[in-house]
Amino acid sequence: MSDSLRTMPQNIEAEQSVVGSMLIDKNAIAQAAEVLSAEDFYKDAHKTIFKAIRDLYNKDIPVDMITLVDYLKSNDMLEQAGGVTYIMEISTSVPSTANLSSYIKIVEDKSTLRRLIRSSTEIIENSYNKQDDVESVIDLAEKNIFNISEKRSTSDFEPMSTVLERGFLEIEKIF
Repeated sequence: MSDSLRTMPQNIEAEQSVVGSMLIDKNAIAQAAEVLSAEDFYKDAHKTIFKAIRDLYNKDIPVDMITLVDYLKSNDMLEQAGGVTYIMEISTSVPSTANLSSYIKIVEDKSTLRRLIRSSTEIIENSYNKQDDVESVIDLAEKNIFNISEKRSTSDFEPMSTVLERGFLEIEKIF
């Protein structure tokens, strides 16, 4: 099968379950944001919804259908998020957050596979184009794989409570 005809690894239902869980449970927001970033989502609407929920959460604004839709409207992102109907569909499609960690793992794994595919494609292209510079191709391959494996163990998000607690401890040390 031609590479251009292949669909990148993704699981839309798992993505919907993650953002849907974030809409119905505040703890799910912290749990998902500790592991995932918006770029881990395949569907652009889910990236937009994830970012919006995280923004609301970081501003200490309660997250629900009303606050999310209001935020998306006021930032001209409602259509990017799939519209009110799609957001409502997502929020009602998740009966509980019991399996959230499994859904997060699925989204993370599919994202890692997509990054590996993009990186491998770049390595292949460089292998064809830089045949006389083998070391730079190997260096690029090592760097790309290292960055992908690092992403799996780090995140760009820390819950506000963690940041504040660390800040207060630092202030206490000073005084």
